[in-house]
Amino acid sequence: MFRKPSMSFLRFVFVAFAAFLMVVATAVTGRAQSALDGFNPNANSTVRAMVVQPDGKILVGGVFTLIVGQTRNYIARLNADGTLDTGFNPNADGDVYSIALQSDGKIVVGGFFTNIGGQPRNRIARLDPSTGLADSWNPNANSGGSIFSIAVQSDGKILAGGVFTNIGGQLRNRIARLDGTSGLADTWNPNADNAVYSIALQSDGRVLAGGQFATIGGQPRNLFARLSNDTAALSTLSVTQTTLTLTRDGSAPQFNRVIFEQSINNGATWTLLGTAMNSFAPLIEEGENQFAPNASGYTLTGQNIPTGQNVLIRARGVYRTGYFSGSETTEDKVRNVFLLAPLAANVSISGRVTANGVSVRNAVVRLTTATGTTRTVRTSAFGYYRFDDVEVGETYVVSVNHKRYLFASQVVSVTEDLTELNFTAEP
Repeated sequence: MFRKPSMSFLRFVFVAFAAFLMVVATAVTGRAQSALDGFNPNANSTVRAMVVQPDGKILVGGVFTLIVGQTRNYIARLNADGTLDTGFNPNADGDVYSIALQSDGKIVVGGFFTNIGGQPRNRIARLDPSTGLADSWNPNANSGGSIFSIAVQSDGKILAGGVFTNIGGQLRNRIARLDGTSGLADTWNPNADNAVYSIALQSDGRVLAGGQFATIGGQPRNLFARLSNDTAALSTLSVTQTTLTLTRDGSAPQFNRVIFEQSINNGATWTLLGTAMNSFAPLIEEGENQFAPNASGYTLTGQNIPTGQNVLIRARGVYRTGYFSGSETTEDKVRNVFLLAPLAANVSISGRVTANGVSVRNAVVRLTTATGTTRTVRTSAFGYYRFDDVEVGETYVVSVNHKRYLFASQVVSVTEDLTELNFTAEP
């Protein structure tokens, strides 16, 4: 027998329905708000990988052939506002599944292509960030395979995972580590028995791998494993009142971008100082640098770190790895510093080294006193150098040595900071 619903039940239904409508309205409003900035690249097929560059530009890879209304085969770069970076067009002939950035700006890509950046490259390549052209690095994975995941160590070596059985001139089943200069596979060989879809580096250099394997690294491991790394992970944070430098080497993961922050209340709150410039690590003093000349360096200048008190400095690095470059990892390094107020006698000498309008990196810059004492630094990836704690009232000879270029020495008498002591190669 049908019973008429009570008024209390009807009020319950009405309230519940009203709440449902509010949730739906809120969700619709939220979706609409998410697109109000006009960002709409409108790719015509699947996007598999995305990486944000330090300058805000966005690298995208996938199976699309059209994006922002322009033909771009499987890989493109967008400006931060979603417009197309028209000067970058590697024009791959097959799917791009993974993208990773080196600290020098070069772009490592993996996928199912056989030609990219104007060169024949099987499944993996490295591209110039300005032109999109492939450089000479060519690990040449076997045809029929694919590269699904890439991770870059701070010493420049590159980890690759996929379904290949030969890469870098060696038999390597589904996972390998490649030399950053030659592209050859080194002795590290976990030998997975099935596909490796995802790779990530821990801060201590150990390698996380995921995929369809049942055995890897000589052990039964179903689908997920952690692998040892025969290269140590090195990281140091250097702080002066004006300059912050994070230097990384070995198997430490190489960052896409780094921000620096400070706290003057023991970490209760943090203040953003800025985004670091990526460069190669400088040779701080002859015989004192534990890092290789091509170690990854991240530097922020123009600071005024408080003196006479404890200050926490935090370097926060971000890098992207994983299946289809779908995982982003954040790693922090924190240092507690107590800086003394600078003495009036301590100033700095800095400048830039160029040749034919182009930055000269890894040039040796030497500062020599009247008594013959010398200090040495190397230029960064952008040609910059800097000497701190230089005594005023003295005369110095500053010279530059490079295997390809000649530079005239300069004699300077120091009374204050010299910030533009630049060198240009002789014709």
